[in-house]
Parts: sequence; C-alpha cells; structure tokens
Amino acid sequence: MTFKSSNLTRREQQEYVKYYKNTYKRMNFNGGYYSTIFMNAVKQYKAKQKETEVFYETSKKNGMTALEWYLKNSEIELEKKHNEFVAITFAAMFLECIIWDYAAVNTSQNFAEDALGNMNLLNKWKVVPKLVNNNKKISIDDKTIALLKKLIAERNNIIHSKSKPVPDTYEKIKEQEKKERRITIPEIVECVKRCIEGLQKIDTTNHWFFEEEVKNTAKFPTYRTNRKGTTILTSYL
Repeated sequence: MTFKSSNLTRREQQEYVKYYKNTYKRMNFNGGYYSTIFMNAVKQYKAKQKETEVFYETSKKNGMTALEWYLKNSEIELEKKHNEFVAITFAAMFLECIIWDYAAVNTSQNFAEDALGNMNLLNKWKVVPKLVNNNKKISIDDKTIALLKKLIAERNNIIHSKSKPVPDTYEKIKEQEKKERRITIPEIVECVKRCIEGLQKIDTTNHWFFEEEVKNTAKFPTYRTNRKGTTILTSYL
C-alpha cells in the first residue's frame, strides 16, 4: 500500500514516520527484493531439475538415444542455468545487504561506511561480527565461511567470465565442465541459511535483519474520521 503525502495531514505524516522508525531500524529497499528473487530462482531451479528427471525416464521408455535426449533436453538445461545464475548472484547481493545492515545498526552509519568501504564480502563476514562485538573469539563458523567463499568465487566467475581453449577429448571437456561448477544450489541455500543463523547466534535482537522485520511487522497505519471531523489512527493492517 502506498500513501501520497498530499492525502495525509501533517499529524498523520508524523504518526507514519514514528511508526516507520519503530518498525524498521534501517531503510533498505533492495534487500528484501534480493532475498525474494533468490528464493524464487531456487524454486524454479528445483522445478526444472524435477522436469529433467521425468523427461529422462520418459525418454528411456521411448527408446531415445543419449544424444537425442541431450539435444532435446538443452532447453530445460538453459532454464536451469538461468535460475542457477540468478540464485548465485542474488544470494551474494542479499548477504552483502545483511552484513552491512548488521554493522550499521550495531555501530553507526559512519563506521559502516568507513570500515566496510574497501572490504570484500568474504572479509566483511569474517571481520564485522568481531568488530561489532569487540570480541576476537566471536565469529561465523568455518563451514559457513567455506560455503561463502565458494559462493563468491562462483559469483565472480559469472560476472567476470573468461573463455578457455576447447579440449581435444570428450573426457577433458566433461572434466572442464565439472570444474566450472564451484557450488551447487543446495550449498547456496545452506550458505545463506548458515550466514543468517550465525548472526542470530551472535546478536539475538534481530534489529539488523530487515527481512525478519518485514515478515513479522510489515504493517501500515490506517485512519478513520470521527463525527467531529478529526482523523484518528485506528490500527495497523
């Protein structure tokens, strides 16, 4: 729901700002979108994966050769790759938002801008929890960092893609294709989940976690006018 400022009185606008400040610790209009796009891409990928499995079983019953199956399945594989690329890039973008919000809420705007300005995503997740909590023993666990490292490597590989010479044999081509897959969809999902859970263990307030705030408290104020013509804040939708 969107309110035009001209439709609200000054007092109503003040009530809206007060509500907004009480509900959201930070303003981040992209993070929620990144999370949704990432999750939708994962769902679409899994649906296409299932479609591939069904098509494979059907092709065997119909006596289709391996080459025929490969050629006909290329369209499904293209859609899977599309969703895989989207999941990888938007998972990384979402985690970039999360760690920045965590730093800004728990320290200050200036600290987040100065300390994180030239720091890459992996180092942010290694360093920020310790800086915020002023405790070198507090950190995201090694398994999470390992998954995040794989996610970032694959994100970088997509964004800065570089061609390679074509190998001379089928085996070498398949070996090279295997190397290109640095992280799987289940690993990406696990990475995002572990990152969020890791910060929740460190900071249980959830004030930095805008997605959790949106899910639990994304409500807008509603008003009614009494018989005297006075507008009254009645409830939150």
